[in-house]
Amino acid sequence: YEVKLTLEPHICYPGNYTLQTGFNYSDSSGSWTVLQSGHYHGCDSLFNNNVGRYYFIDTITFPQTGFYNVYFYECCKAFAVINMSSVSLYVHNILLVDSTNSSPYFMNDPIFVAQLGDTFNYNPLGFDPDGDSLVYSVDTPLISLGIGDPGYYYPPSDPSMPFSINLQSGQMSWIPNTLGTFQMVTRIREYRNGTLIGSIERDIPLGVIPPTTVVVVGKDKIESDLIISPNPSNSSFTLTTNTPLTNPQIEICNMMGAIVYSEKINTTTTNFSKQINLNASAGIYFVKLSEGERQYTKKLVVE
Repeated sequence: YEVKLTLEPHICYPGNYTLQTGFNYSDSSGSWTVLQSGHYHGCDSLFNNNVGRYYFIDTITFPQTGFYNVYFYECCKAFAVINMSSVSLYVHNILLVDSTNSSPYFMNDPIFVAQLGDTFNYNPLGFDPDGDSLVYSVDTPLISLGIGDPGYYYPPSDPSMPFSINLQSGQMSWIPNTLGTFQMVTRIREYRNGTLIGSIERDIPLGVIPPTTVVVVGKDKIESDLIISPNPSNSSFTLTTNTPLTNPQIEICNMMGAIVYSEKINTTTTNFSKQINLNASAGIYFVKLSEGERQYTKKLVVE
């Protein structure tokens, strides 16, 4: 079997990055255990401040068919997480090893930022290559095999929309009402003919920021006079700013992080204005205007 571990957000250090503990494997009885270091497989720099996504690959031969634990742990989290007592990262998957089974996996990238008082919608979008049935849940972060963090609680939310997940679709929805960084764990359980045969886990550190906060990436930012008008809109709007710009890039993403509009403007101007016809369905979008390392992101509501 090939096992892939993804760590993000994480600083992409020069050269290879070595895991503290490696890949851990055990059978259901605990009589067979293996620790392997895995292989560094690269780091995608997602942002201009060198924060990105690490990949590690390992290959394991299990001694026989059956159920196995595949887990990884590392100390410590890079964020001051409010809603749990442990600072360790512990990810645990369960795999049925036979001649036909592969584990499910997450198709959508995680989202790491939510805004105070705004509805947060996210779907990890699980997929199983064998066609097994999938059930979603939000779980307690683990501190060791089978033991959850005793101090964990769900991220605080407005009573009108508490923190929850749809078991069938995986859609997560809530309105955060407390600032800070919170841990949330999404688990997908895999069923075949009504029998549980495995599960995978994703741990996400989610930062809840003030509703007027500008998400800035890089060494500098475009001045905060960026205006979207009208907003909310019917998907046709004007983007303007008085900040001097040279060959700016416009990108618009939906709540899942998918880019629905992208355009490079080959011009130098001190009064930038651009009419955009998005032709998008109703929902929340993020408009990013960038010039080199300067980036500015603002929320757009399409009715």
